[in-house]
Amino acid sequence: MASGRQLFSSLCIILLHFVCLTNSLPSFSRTLCIDDTGNFTTNSAYKTNLETLLSSLSSNRTTFPYGFYNASIGQTPDAVNAIAYCRGDVEEDECRQCVIDSSHNLKQSCPNKKEAIHWSDSCMLRYSSRSILQKVETGPRNVYCNTDNYTDIGRFYDLLRNLLDKARGEAAAGGPFRKFGTGNATDPGFTRMYVLVQCTPDLTEAQCNGCLDTAATFIRTYCYARQGSVIFTPSCNLRHELYPF
Repeated sequence: MASGRQLFSSLCIILLHFVCLTNSLPSFSRTLCIDDTGNFTTNSAYKTNLETLLSSLSSNRTTFPYGFYNASIGQTPDAVNAIAYCRGDVEEDECRQCVIDSSHNLKQSCPNKKEAIHWSDSCMLRYSSRSILQKVETGPRNVYCNTDNYTDIGRFYDLLRNLLDKARGEAAAGGPFRKFGTGNATDPGFTRMYVLVQCTPDLTEAQCNGCLDTAATFIRTYCYARQGSVIFTPSCNLRHELYPF
């Protein structure tokens, strides 16, 4: 079986358009500045609220014991709402640093946007002028596809479907602080496969199930028969590989 480095020596990313990256390992880091909700001005109350909220993430008093954070500040139309969560197997210190780095990235990359989102391998951070808590959103999405195909499509998707179903059930049944599931298995004579799924913990069990069901359809849509994929949405994410990660 090829190593992780070999598997991702050539990678395709789908983000609003399709791009191929070659001869490099992916960082799984992407920032999106959302245009739909508009911009804020330099001296606005929205900017002040956003700066206050993002600065609070850098405070030593801010803890991430469960890898989940949500906050709101201000009044409409200047209210700012934020959600941050970390991958379920990430330790609290790493989680905190990832969220801090993400907040700095958003301020630099989207200096005047009322809504933005940053995904990385370890965490996600998003903010918006609209309410985003307890809402399922599967777009915009960020999709990474391994360019290597698998030949036995039937067995490949049977194994993948079974693993995703079990991991999805585990994640959806999680409590209000963590909704995370993993799994790995093999068919006799077939390679071993690894999966990871996660939802933002503010979602209900039914919402988490629905989000991950939709995310799973993106595997066939964008990464058909590919040996690995990473799919980020605002409300959930999933990953499958032929090597442990």
